[in-house]
Amino acid sequence: MSDPYDELFRAIGRTVYEWSWLESDIAHFVFDLTACHSAAFYDDSGVSRVSALLHANISLRTNIEIAKSLAYSMDGPEGFFDRVEKSLNIVANDLRNERNRYAHDLWYMAGSGSVRLKPGSKFKREKGTGETNETLASEERFTDVAQVHDLANRIHNKRKEVMALSSEAQEHYRRRNPSQE
Repeated sequence: MSDPYDELFRAIGRTVYEWSWLESDIAHFVFDLTACHSAAFYDDSGVSRVSALLHANISLRTNIEIAKSLAYSMDGPEGFFDRVEKSLNIVANDLRNERNRYAHDLWYMAGSGSVRLKPGSKFKREKGTGETNETLASEERFTDVAQVHDLANRIHNKRKEVMALSSEAQEHYRRRNPSQE
């Protein structure tokens, strides 16, 4: 395997690694938000198992919607829901799509850079003639593997943001339920 491929594979691998942790952090965030709705939440010994079972079988998109609903319906700190919604919308609408392209498209080296090939058919009608043309795949050239590392960095930074929001939810729980500590 050549060095350019090694670096590309490391960058894609780091992106996949960060994404896995982001999904886990969001599941933990849902757990913390759920706790904010019940003073006895942490007293129930079965809660952790139920939470683990749920999150093992709930998609990221569903977890995100649950987190936003829980944040909206709690009496959290001023502006908390807006920050949660903004952060999780970036995950759902931007980072998820970009990560999917990086993790699932085909990659190869061409000349001095790498190329990401997105397989699939697309049909487009030409203006004026109405003639249909088919494109079997699209490709995007990357002149620097730093572009792939940039996505991993953005995912990592979003993880830190979600963990900070989760800590804020935990603190909210402690303030509302001081006797539960």
